[in-house]
Amino acid sequence: MRKNSLKDNYEYLCGVYEKIFLWLLEDFPFVFYQISGLKHVVRKFQKVNDDVKYPTGFLWGIGLYFAMFSLADQLYQGQLNRLQARVDQIRDGVINTDGGVKKYWIEQIGPLQNAETRIQPDFWPPSKTIQSFFGVKVKNKLIIEDLKLIIRSIKFDLKNTDLRDANLSGANFQKADFYEADLRDANLSGANFQDTNLQKAKLQGVNFKDANLVGAKLNSADLSFANFENTNLKETNLQEANVYEVNFKRTIIEGTNLAKVYYLTCKQLKIANVLKNYKSPEPEWVYTKIPTILPDYLEATWTDDGKLKDCKKKEN
Repeated sequence: MRKNSLKDNYEYLCGVYEKIFLWLLEDFPFVFYQISGLKHVVRKFQKVNDDVKYPTGFLWGIGLYFAMFSLADQLYQGQLNRLQARVDQIRDGVINTDGGVKKYWIEQIGPLQNAETRIQPDFWPPSKTIQSFFGVKVKNKLIIEDLKLIIRSIKFDLKNTDLRDANLSGANFQKADFYEADLRDANLSGANFQDTNLQKAKLQGVNFKDANLVGAKLNSADLSFANFENTNLKETNLQEANVYEVNFKRTIIEGTNLAKVYYLTCKQLKIANVLKNYKSPEPEWVYTKIPTILPDYLEATWTDDGKLKDCKKKEN
């Protein structure tokens, strides 16, 4: 008897679930259309009576879009104001303090540059307003640029600072002092680091694409996994630097000191623009040739005009 009772209950429940499933397939869309308000929205775009009423859907849609834009803008401005207040705190801390306290405020720059806000809504095109309304977030360019200005204002006093993940792209840091600074995974693309001191800096994973590093000092810096694509390294000193897996694609290497660098390979050099000597842009009678110095474990051959022809690792 008990077995039959359990079987009957099981069959009954299966029947109930089957009816619910069929209802979802057949009747749910209609019920949802009736009770969700979609029917009312659709009727806004339909002419109700030939003599009396006309569709108001277009005007209703414009009003709805205005409301969406206003709310999205309020939410964006609220997030931006909170970040801007934090920027002001950092600016005051960097300018008005020194020592360890100053370094603390500098360390806040990288994380704040990576903070996200809603996309700034724009009345036209509406795509930005819609994305902002539904909470799509991006890094805020205004905050990034404000924080760049703070770093530039103290560019001669950045020794031992922590600027991990910072965005310094396109900034001018000529003759700045980043001695032993921590710039891991920072974005330095397109920046000007001419004659800058980057000795013993932690530069793992840094993006130097299109940057100017003419005459910069990178002695003993850790450059592993850095990107130097299209970077200018004329007369740059990389002696004893770690260049493991560095991307030197189309990098200008002329009069560059690569003596005693660690983990440099011929594969890296072959995708760079390497010249044996660097000639200063002066009248020919005062040309001074500065040789490109390769590490002792690599052997290079050069063309008649001084370009790298071939490279191989020396046998022990």
